[in-house]
Amino acid sequence: MRVFAKANEEILFVKKETTAGSLVYPSATDAVLAVGAATVGQETEFLDDEQIREERSRRSPIKGRTMAGEWSFTSYIKPSGTKGTPPETDVLWECGLGTKTVNPGVSVVYSLSSGTLPSFSLVRRVGHTVFFCAGCTV
Repeated sequence: MRVFAKANEEILFVKKETTAGSLVYPSATDAVLAVGAATVGQETEFLDDEQIREERSRRSPIKGRTMAGEWSFTSYIKPSGTKGTPPETDVLWECGLGTKTVNPGVSVVYSLSSGTLPSFSLVRRVGHTVFFCAGCTV
């Protein structure tokens, strides 16, 4: 038996949220194939402890707020192969532009919306570790 290692054991799932910021668990059909590795991060603010104390040593920083996170990945824009069927990156297009119109068997059209843009949940699995991001926007 031969065992082969994969160069990149990463897969992304994108699922539109019904309520902004509420995590929605994806299914296998919500997978989006990335070109290269995705970057997802969220920084924590640390503040210097400037309280005056009767001691010489420097105090540990105070943990502040958790900043808004950032995500980035590259994906191809590929049609589904069937007229009227949304592409793999459907949710990203809808969340970035705001409006999606599906004409079954004919076309899928994305257009700009003047209202609030929808949000999505991003699930990133790298090897055996899974990262969940709720309330993502394009």
